[in-house]
Amino acid sequence: MEWETEGDGEDLGGQGVDRAFTLLHPAPPSPKKAKGGKPGVHALDPHAHVARDLLLAGFPPCFKGEEVPQRLRRAAASEACVSRLKTSISEAVAATDAAVFTDLLDFVRSSHASSRGLLASQGRWGGAGKRALPAGLVLAGGVNASDHAQTFPALASHLRNQGCYVSLLHPNSLGKTPSAALQQVIKDFAGLDSPGADTQALAAWYQDETGGGVLGNMDCEAPAPAAAPRAARSSQRGGGEGRSAAQEAALQAPLVLVVEGTDMADPGAFRDLILALSEGCWEVPLTLVLGLTTSAAALHAVLSSDVLERCLACSFFNLASAMDRLNRLVSDALLGGNGRWPGLLFSHAVVARAWDACLLHHFSTGVIGQALRLAALSHFQAAAAGRGLAGVAGLLDWVPGQRDGPGVPAGTAEVVRCWARWAVGLHWAALAARALGQTRACPYWRLYRDALDPGWARAAAGQATLRALEAGLAAAGPGAARALARDLRAAALRVPGAKEALAEELARLREFEREEEGNEGMTDEQREEQGGVGIEQQEEQVGDAVGELTNQRASRSAHPASSKPDASQAPPPPGPKSRFHSKASRRAAMLGVAAQRAQHAEPGSDGLCVEARGAAKKPGMPAWLHETLARLLAAPPDTLEAAGMVTACRPEALDSLTASPREALMQALTRPERVLGLPGPVGLNAQTEDACLAWQLFEADANCQNVADWFQSFADVRECHGPRKKGRKTGSKAADAKADACADGGARMQVAARFSQAVSELQFVGLIRHATRRKGDYVQRCMYMPAIM
Repeated sequence: MEWETEGDGEDLGGQGVDRAFTLLHPAPPSPKKAKGGKPGVHALDPHAHVARDLLLAGFPPCFKGEEVPQRLRRAAASEACVSRLKTSISEAVAATDAAVFTDLLDFVRSSHASSRGLLASQGRWGGAGKRALPAGLVLAGGVNASDHAQTFPALASHLRNQGCYVSLLHPNSLGKTPSAALQQVIKDFAGLDSPGADTQALAAWYQDETGGGVLGNMDCEAPAPAAAPRAARSSQRGGGEGRSAAQEAALQAPLVLVVEGTDMADPGAFRDLILALSEGCWEVPLTLVLGLTTSAAALHAVLSSDVLERCLACSFFNLASAMDRLNRLVSDALLGGNGRWPGLLFSHAVVARAWDACLLHHFSTGVIGQALRLAALSHFQAAAAGRGLAGVAGLLDWVPGQRDGPGVPAGTAEVVRCWARWAVGLHWAALAARALGQTRACPYWRLYRDALDPGWARAAAGQATLRALEAGLAAAGPGAARALARDLRAAALRVPGAKEALAEELARLREFEREEEGNEGMTDEQREEQGGVGIEQQEEQVGDAVGELTNQRASRSAHPASSKPDASQAPPPPGPKSRFHSKASRRAAMLGVAAQRAQHAEPGSDGLCVEARGAAKKPGMPAWLHETLARLLAAPPDTLEAAGMVTACRPEALDSLTASPREALMQALTRPERVLGLPGPVGLNAQTEDACLAWQLFEADANCQNVADWFQSFADVRECHGPRKKGRKTGSKAADAKADACADGGARMQVAARFSQAVSELQFVGLIRHATRRKGDYVQRCMYMPAIM
């Protein structure tokens, strides 16, 4: 067997088994020279045609007559879109913790400055054994542990880029004594390997690095007496005199020890490390950052209360929850919040399946990215390869508002315009919900999923959501409306193409912002005085206008010939540059214009009366927001005919996602009929898959831990239940026996190759590994699962 962890093992079948590997993975043919002595196409890279064939196998023809160059263009477009989607999702998820990283950096710097000041004030002998280490407890609760695989390495990299000395420790790197952890700390800080390191080694390195440490170069034979003059004690403490620029920079740089998964560390080892750093390394201004996967109460499981109170001064920091990560992913990666068009849209069925997978995977946002990449890959593998599909990759950097570039699908400009309006509508609904305290009812991920349904905005659920936003905004004050209008404009301008697609809506938001700005800080009496007319006077004006209108209609009815209005004398409507300084003045002006129009009304027409009443009650921002959101969210972009080329709409591509991968893997190996959809059990026979057969034999017989016995059991099943190959009969018993022996040898080689491949697959998925503590070729089981009923 050939083990990936230990190299070459014992040979089970001699050269025949070694040659059996070439049956599964044949080597590429040697490059041949073309005619004329020139090298062939793949002479420089003999594996190029193998990679090309594998790529074409992944993108089969979608229709009869599709040529190879078209399939290669589809593959290139798929690679570009999936790569950009993966990058956008990674950036969006990483940005959720950016604010926490900034807070931790400020905490580390302030803790370093305070520790230096405390050590300088207490002196070398005043703080011995009495220093509590500043510790930042980073709480990662509410997020799947698999999503934090890169969180703390990214935190360490961020702190290191900001000029800090950073060491990242894992629970398994603490060891049984503090020496192992301190050795890793010194290696991360200084790049030095120091076996058997202790706190004195860490303190000595810090003094050499900073030119004497915080206390400087001073005599440490005995402490200065308490009655000694202050000048003598200050001269003993020394200072930063004689340090170089590099040493001064090292003195200013914080020292940070990041421990990931603190609640999973060995309690004894972690307690010894904290005591050693607190009591034996008190001269080094060290700051701890402890990552906890559940809550702060988990720290009591690894540290006693007295050690916790005496050795640590804790501050608390909360990482973003899973729902915050999902909202940020939708906002930035799928709705253009990062300033880029995503390049590929997803249907309601795909998004609903992806969201359900996230909730079933214990709120893991990592599965969201995997689901969207699978949907994108399936779209390019199965979609009809028209002339515009390859141009989808060009849309990634395409700027809306300009002319279509070469290869860009026809009608995509209209798709991007519709997407911009729809995306801005979702941004506005989510921002309004957050400003009004309705985030739980209207998060980004739920709005995105529901709004992909074409009838949601007009259905009862959509109307209830919009009415709740309208009622909340109406109950809020003028300052909240102005701040919301400013936030809505800023969010729309970040979406590509929204400035051109929503010019009218953005202008209306600017008007609302100016209205609230003019009325800000004014009382009701001041608004009435500035407008020149109070509420009672406005009502009297409305009554006078209506009475005058009634008298004019009566006179026109008595003299119809002489009362025909002159169209040239009708007042023009107010232009866009008519600006007033307050809401009351604008209202009075609109009432005057309505009264003037009523004078020129046709006899018997009620339209101008309705207009006069409507002008006095023009809808404000709450009603306008309700109407605008209903209009923007009524038509999702994937409903357009041209959007089919850029919309992934195959939810069956997500069937491979499972919430319990280990349980699903065990079921596929032990009950393959459930996965394959067979009516009855398969059993142990030649029709069983090689990996399933090998695993079932391994579980049934304890002797299969020896690879030789395991292979013999595998071969017995294959040879007893499988077809036997016999050599050609020649009439001679000796020749016939030799032919049968050759046929048996070839069959044995194939069985050995299949067994080797099955064992490699079981090792790849983490079920078994090579037992290194036993002589010979033995297998050790790595995963135990309960029996599947």
